[in-house]
Amino acid sequence: MNGCDVELQKWNYVKLRDRNANNTILSLTQFFTDGKLANCVVEGQTTGINARLLDIVDGSEGNAPDYLTAFVSYVDSGANNTTKSFSDNEVVVFRQAVGNDFIAAANTITADSTGLGLGTTAIVGLTILSTVIISFSGFHEQLLSSSRLNRLEKTIHFFIYSRL
Repeated sequence: MNGCDVELQKWNYVKLRDRNANNTILSLTQFFTDGKLANCVVEGQTTGINARLLDIVDGSEGNAPDYLTAFVSYVDSGANNTTKSFSDNEVVVFRQAVGNDFIAAANTITADSTGLGLGTTAIVGLTILSTVIISFSGFHEQLLSSSRLNRLEKTIHFFIYSRL
C-alpha cells in the first residue's frame, strides 16, 4: 500500500452465531457507541479467557463462512492458565471496559470458531478533487469536495482472516 503508514499485525478472530443462548438476535450496532467501536472486554464463560475487542465485522450464519466476526486481543490464558483462545460453541460476554456495563452475550459458532488473521491500521492521507467513497471492512466515508483541494486523514482498519 502506498501513500500511507501501515503496520501489519496478527489479530485473533472469533466467529459468532446470529443468536445468543437466550435466542436474542445480535446486531452490529450493539458494539458501537456514537458511531465508534465500543471500548470493551470480552470474557469466555467456559474458558474464563479475557480479551479486548479490536473490531467487529458484520456477517451472518446464512452467509457462512462470513459470520459476524469479532477481532480480539487475548489478555490472559483463562481459568486454567493454558487455554489460548475461546472454545467452539462458547458463550462470550461483551462488557464496557470502563464501568463493566453489559453490551451483549454471544455464542461462538460450533466448529472452527477462532483463528488467526492479519489486521492493520492505515493512516491515509487523500487529496481529492471530487466526491470519493472509501470503504474497507465496514468503514465507509463519503467525502464531498469544494472548488479547492481537500485533504483527509482517517484511520482505516482492514482485515484478512483465514486460518494461518
